[in-house]
Amino acid sequence: MYLENNLNVQAAQCSLALQQEIIERRRAEEAAQAANRAKSVFLANMSHELRSPLNAILGFSQLMSRSNDLSPENRENVLAIVRNGEHLLRLIDQVLDLSKIEAGRITLNEKKFDLHQLLDDMKSMFQLTAYSKGLELSFHGEKEVPKYVHGDEVKLRQVLINLLSNALKFTTRGRVSLYVRGEEREMAPSYSLHFRISDTGCGIAESELDSIFEPFVQTPVGQEFPEGTGLGLTIARSLVHLMGGDISVSSCVGCGSTFQFYLPTCVVKTSPLNNQQAPRRVIALAPNQPQYRILLVDNHQDNRQLLVKLLSPLNFELQEARNEQESLAIWNDWKPHLIFMNLRMSVIDTIRRIRSRELQQNSSFKTKIIALSADVLEDKRSLFLSTGCDDFIRKPFQLEDIFEALHKHLGICYVCARDLALPQSNPTATNEAQVLTKDAINSLPKNLVANLRQAIIALDVESIRQFIHLISEFNPSLSQALDTLARNFQYDTLLDFI
Repeated sequence: MYLENNLNVQAAQCSLALQQEIIERRRAEEAAQAANRAKSVFLANMSHELRSPLNAILGFSQLMSRSNDLSPENRENVLAIVRNGEHLLRLIDQVLDLSKIEAGRITLNEKKFDLHQLLDDMKSMFQLTAYSKGLELSFHGEKEVPKYVHGDEVKLRQVLINLLSNALKFTTRGRVSLYVRGEEREMAPSYSLHFRISDTGCGIAESELDSIFEPFVQTPVGQEFPEGTGLGLTIARSLVHLMGGDISVSSCVGCGSTFQFYLPTCVVKTSPLNNQQAPRRVIALAPNQPQYRILLVDNHQDNRQLLVKLLSPLNFELQEARNEQESLAIWNDWKPHLIFMNLRMSVIDTIRRIRSRELQQNSSFKTKIIALSADVLEDKRSLFLSTGCDDFIRKPFQLEDIFEALHKHLGICYVCARDLALPQSNPTATNEAQVLTKDAINSLPKNLVANLRQAIIALDVESIRQFIHLISEFNPSLSQALDTLARNFQYDTLLDFI
């Protein structure tokens, strides 16, 4: 009897201890989830607060870079601001991406895309960096690699950018290479793509290979480089896993590293639609355009001023509002054709009031509302669109995003710098027109033309000069004509010919 009672007591104690452990684990799990939610909210808010001033910094820098009055030295200074601002934006986005990945808020957006074009874009993007460091950059693929596949192009692009950026960052001599091959699969999806990025850089110690994919972890060598957060590889691995693949690394200190990953996909026979065009600089409205009234709503004066400086040369009627109350009053009296509205949660009621009053007035006139927001969370975008906004543009935006929205929602047409022909009354222009022909451009090495085009689009003045100088080895007259255009900042005309 004593033994039985003792066993019962021990069983009760064990049961109580187990229950207590379960309760403590639940509390710990709830605390961890609460901390995770708090971190996500904090990062989202910080992202918003950082992206708003960046919008003004990058926007005004873009405006300045368009000026023909800048000296070459000042133009390079402005472009340095743009480059570093965009680098800061990438770092902010990486932190936010990690937050969304950890919270399970990243989803796939799969569609048909041109894999060959994506790889060409990657090579053009990194060719300048490789060239400036004296590195060889090579891309190779098996002939059987399909041109069109089905998958998430944006996430694959981000993985490749992260891996190639790392390879170029840690390589000071030699080469960086990307190799792609395809493989049939017995299971669905029926095909897989295999990517291998190799470099001849400093390499990674074997003891560090297991930790390099962890967030905010940098190797001792990595800490010697000023740029980076230690998130690139973490995000790359997470995105590869999200797309159903896997990633691995092998390395030798002093010899270099090789990252390999594969992705399941489907081969597509037909070409996807591609409406991308080279960027064009808007300089005026097309003739016979109506007079449009545009309201600019933003609590930051700098952001309003950016839009004023962008739109006022085109002779729009503009008014500004600092808050929701002012915007509603101006809308009542002025009836703007379109509102660019900086969005925070507090403006939802204003948008609903505008839409409600439009219904009450039973008028065919409807104001278009374009949301401008530094909030990058997808659920916020959906919320604002469902509230009554006609479109959504994230900050920091490109100036072309504003012009595109006006064209899309009001049908506004523009005169662009690329639409203007060389003035034939000018003897120099006539000379250039005779030299700048498609045949002359087509006779140049394709890589050289692609690199020059990328440099012009990026407004990288030094690289433009370097590539034009290289052209002199193949066609001195063509190089001289291109150099004349570049020195006069006629970059849009340059783009017409390459």
